[in-house]
Amino acid sequence: MPAVLRKACLIASEVNVFCVSPVPLHGRIDHLFQLPSGKCVIADTKFREEPVIYDSDVIQLSAYRLILQNCRYQDRYHRHIMEPYGFIRFVSHDRKGGLLVRYEKTELFTNNEVIELWKRYQRIHYGLEEAVCSCGGEFHSFIPPAGSRRAG
Repeated sequence: MPAVLRKACLIASEVNVFCVSPVPLHGRIDHLFQLPSGKCVIADTKFREEPVIYDSDVIQLSAYRLILQNCRYQDRYHRHIMEPYGFIRFVSHDRKGGLLVRYEKTELFTNNEVIELWKRYQRIHYGLEEAVCSCGGEFHSFIPPAGSRRAG
């Protein structure tokens, strides 16, 4: 665990959170730490053999950060002061079948960038903008197992 988190207090774990403003968002945070300074840091666990941070991971943590600055959970309103970074907690298996845990720090998108992503999603959802795939076809070559159904 990074030194900054060893000095922090875990104040929430596996908690559903949401906000309605500045845009409606919801999620389930894995870990929320409060630093000695009073600021908070978000961490999300990923079970991956390779500790790779994807854009989607940064978007997820950034959305959680926005929610936590404007959120409601456990029937209370909270406005956490958040750091501009978060952590991905990678869990994988070692050669003996045990678990390896590794934390990677990542800078997060600004709230304005998250809001713009939400607006773009809405435009795509309502057919006002065309979605552009960035996977290079990697995920489009998936062939579902016989008898399974794939949404089209």
